[in-house]
Order: sequence, then structure tokens, then C-alpha cells
Amino acid sequence: MSQDSGTKDKRARWPLIVIALLLVTGAGILVVGKLKGRSKVAFEKGRIHLRSGNAAAAAEEFRTVLARYPDSTPSFEYLIEALMEDGRFSEAEQELSKAPQVGISKAEVAVMRARLFVRRAEGRLRDTASPTDVERCDLILSKDVGPAIALVKGNAKDVEDPAGAYLFLGRAYELKRGVLDRKANLLKRKAVLALKLEDAAEADRKRVQANAASIAAQTALQRATGAYREAIDLAPDKPAPRLALATLLVTYTAIPEREQIGAILAPVIAADPAHRQARLLLARAEAKVRNADAALAQLANIPGQEDDAETLYLKLW
Repeated sequence: MSQDSGTKDKRARWPLIVIALLLVTGAGILVVGKLKGRSKVAFEKGRIHLRSGNAAAAAEEFRTVLARYPDSTPSFEYLIEALMEDGRFSEAEQELSKAPQVGISKAEVAVMRARLFVRRAEGRLRDTASPTDVERCDLILSKDVGPAIALVKGNAKDVEDPAGAYLFLGRAYELKRGVLDRKANLLKRKAVLALKLEDAAEADRKRVQANAASIAAQTALQRATGAYREAIDLAPDKPAPRLALATLLVTYTAIPEREQIGAILAPVIAADPAHRQARLLLARAEAKVRNADAALAQLANIPGQEDDAETLYLKLW
């Protein structure tokens, strides 16, 4: 598998990288201020490299900082992020063993390791050199997604940002749902193939397995919903958990409950009436029930979109 999925893909994921790092620690900027001279320059260069998609160069810069300031928590966390971006998951896991020396708590390390497992799972899913068959789905679930969920569930309440941990837990459950759904579809195809080969017993076995995977996928989705709601309860003023829950409901519900989604996003809209993601979600919810006027009204609230709301509305499909 290629370690680099492309500069364009990495740049597209940069906002998620920033969110992930902020969820791990809120003291980063304060510690950065303690860096001096070449170490401070190396730290800034590392962040620039990471943002531009050069994860390997970024990792070296953060190692330079840690050689001089071994207790620099932000440098350590950025190093782990750079290694994961570069597909060097084993190396990142080895570095995590040094976390206690940096002063990171066991609970924080557990959540960082969970993030690593999820990123590794996403890498396996993107790996075109190894097609995702049923066995690979099982590998991802048992070696990556399952352990990640267990780590977060066991430590979410003990980290500095429990809401952020539950937000990540919801995303891990959504990933589990996706892998299980893919597994179910693969098993259904195997059932069809078995029928064509006139092996009714094998077809029945695959149908039963597919059914079980589909049920498990629905359960994972319900647990993602619960995790997002927990994050909202812990941090009602943060937009990210509300946006995540609304996205889940709009995406996976055939007929979205628009009033419920509106209530979830109301604080986000109140803080920023032109919030693009929130307005798009509300518009998507209306579009799914063929309420074009209401969808267009939501889109018209997005700055610069007033004259082209109909074009954007068509893109929602």
C-alpha cells in the first residue's frame, strides 16, 4: 500500500487534522510559546510541511524540536499526526510509548492510540492494492475499529476534553457501520454467486451472515447517535457535535425529521446565521422530502449563494 494517498487528499483532510489535535490538548499554544530559537522555527516549519502535505518532512522537524524540548506536548502530538499522515502507523505506535515521558496522561494516550487505529483502518479501506473483501473487513473490525472504540469508551470521561472524545467515538462507530455495511453487501454477492453455482446451502449461510452484518451496522449507527448526543450534552455550545449528529440523521434517514434536525442545529445558526455547513444540512433535509422552496430558502442564507441557490440545490442530489 502506498504510504501517501496524495497531496490533494491530505490538504482536504487538514481541517480534520487540526480538529483532532485540538481535541487532544487545549494547552498547545501556551507550550509553543516556550520554544526558543531554532526549535521554534522548526516547529513552525513542521506545521507548514504538515499543512502542505509533506508529512515526512514535518515529522523530521518535530523530531528536531523534541530533541531539544523532550517535554513539548504539541511537538509530540504533531509528530504522531505527521507519522499517521505518512502512513507510518507502526512507527507512530512506537512513539506513543514515550507519551508518559512527555507528561501525557494514560487516558489521553489511550484516545490518541484509538485515533491511530481509526486512521489505520481508513488507510486499509483506501488501499486499492488490497481489495476490501469479507476477510479484510473482519481484519479492520477486529484489529482497528473494535480496539479503537474500546479505548475511547474506557477513557473518554478521564481526558481533558470528554466532549471531543465522545465526538470521536461517534465517528468511530460510523466507520464501523460503514465497514459492516460493506461486509454485508459482499456477503450478499457471495450468496447470489452460490445460487448461480446451485449451492443452496452456501447461499443460505451467506444470507444469514449478511443479515447479521446489516443488523450490526444499524446497531453501530445507533451507538454513533448516542455518542454524538453525549458530546452535545457535555459541550452544548460546541458546533462540531451538533453538526456531526445532524449529518448522521440527514445522511442515513430516508425521511429526515426536519424539526428535530432544526432543533439540533438551532444554536449553531443562532451563533452564525450564515453557517454554511448547518444551512446545507437543513437544505438537504428539506430536499430529501422534495420541499424545494424550504431548501432554497436555507441556501439563500449562505453568503454569495443568493443568486445561485437553485444550482446548489440541484447539487444536493
